[in-house]
Amino acid sequence: NRRFAQCDGLPDVHRSANGFDFPNIFCFQTERGVRNDYTIMLGGNYVQLLDDDTAMPSPRQTVTVRRWLDDSLHLFYREHELQYTILLQKPKRNTNVPPKPKDNHPWRRRMVGNRQDQKGNIKRAAGTHFGLRPPFVPAANP
Repeated sequence: NRRFAQCDGLPDVHRSANGFDFPNIFCFQTERGVRNDYTIMLGGNYVQLLDDDTAMPSPRQTVTVRRWLDDSLHLFYREHELQYTILLQKPKRNTNVPPKPKDNHPWRRRMVGNRQDQKGNIKRAAGTHFGLRPPFVPAANP
């Protein structure tokens, strides 16, 4: 034991703990990709990122998820903490249907070989099929 014994005259070589962020050092850390609706999937739950003053990640970028030892959850993007809320169910998809053009829209007015009456109804030209005329056939002389 004399070989490994330390002399009493050596100073303490430990560093000071001041200036270290221990909760962010001693934590469970993963990364998650942001979806188009600004949600991430974490442990079977959806987490909605809230818009605040810090920079928000764009869809398909990654955020860092840290679970501290006190079991609190913290989300970071470029070392800035993000605000979030945990959703109880899957977010509903936004179903925006493009507006249907009105009856007097220019797309509905004129087609090749067709005519339109005053009410806007399309009339086919006589003897045409889908607005196309048959090939010219000269009349036979008797």
